[in-house]
Amino acid sequence: MPFVTLAEAYVVRAFRRAEVSMPEIRKAVRVLRNEMGVDFALASQQLKAHGGLVLWDAVGQASGPRAGSISRVVNGQGVFLEVVADALKNITYDSHFAERIALVVAGTRVIVDPRLNFGQPTIDGTRVRVEDVLSRLHAGEDRFAVAADYGLDRDVVASLTLAA
Repeated sequence: MPFVTLAEAYVVRAFRRAEVSMPEIRKAVRVLRNEMGVDFALASQQLKAHGGLVLWDAVGQASGPRAGSISRVVNGQGVFLEVVADALKNITYDSHFAERIALVVAGTRVIVDPRLNFGQPTIDGTRVRVEDVLSRLHAGEDRFAVAADYGLDRDVVASLTLAA
C-alpha cells in the first residue's frame, strides 16, 4: 500500500471515530478535491491549512436530505474543525503531502515513515521496528532481555506487549 494511501486511511479512521459515515466522507473528499484541486486530498498539507474551512463552507449549510454526519458535526459548534485538527496533528508533511505519521500505542510513540524501515511501524527515537520486538516476545523471549538487546526502556517493551 502506498504511504499516501495509508495517510488518507488514517484521516478516514479519525472521521469514522467521530461517527461520520463513509458516504459523507466520500462527499467530503470530492469537495476537497474540487476545491483544492489535488488528488489524495486527505493526505495533502492543504487539508491541514484549509480543508476544515473548505468542508465547513461546503456542507455547513446543508439541510434536509443532504444533511448527513459531517453536517451534524459541523453544526456541532465547530467540533468538525477539532476532528480535522486531531486527525492531522500527528501527521508531518513535506512540501505537499504526508511524509510521516506519529502514533501513540499503549503509551509508546510509534512512527510510520516510508524513509525509515521501509515504512514499518518503528519505535520513535530508535530504528527498532515494533514487529521485531513483538515477534521476539511472541516467541517466548523475556521482555527484559528483549529490552536490553534493543536498548529500549523496559516500560516501552511492556506497553507494546499490552497493545499486541
